[in-house]
Amino acid sequence: MTTWRSLNAELRTLTEAQVLEMLMEERKNQRRVSVLERLHQRYNTLRVRLNYYKRRNMFKYIWTELRLMMKTVTPAQAVTHELLHAEHELLQAESAVEYATSLVTYNKNRVKRLKAYLGKTEEAA
Repeated sequence: MTTWRSLNAELRTLTEAQVLEMLMEERKNQRRVSVLERLHQRYNTLRVRLNYYKRRNMFKYIWTELRLMMKTVTPAQAVTHELLHAEHELLQAESAVEYATSLVTYNKNRVKRLKAYLGKTEEAA
């Protein structure tokens, strides 16, 4: 980043997080007002673009994010992502087992109650 051209060329290739990191570095170290302004402008542009995609065109945003993920995913990241999904599915399955168990218990108690009621009714008749 020795010239404005190199700064602008580099900014076009960076993500929102990377620009924010550069902004914080500049703010902490050199504190050049013009560079801070330019970094802030680019950061806000990226944030507005992200919000626009989220609100106006979710499918396009998701497609862009998917392309980025597919482009930069390492095997370790892919395994971590799959592990998170597997853990989530396990939690859902455990919840389903809990629900089914409580339904079985409920219906057993219900049958017992109804049989007892039926027995009392037949005795009274």
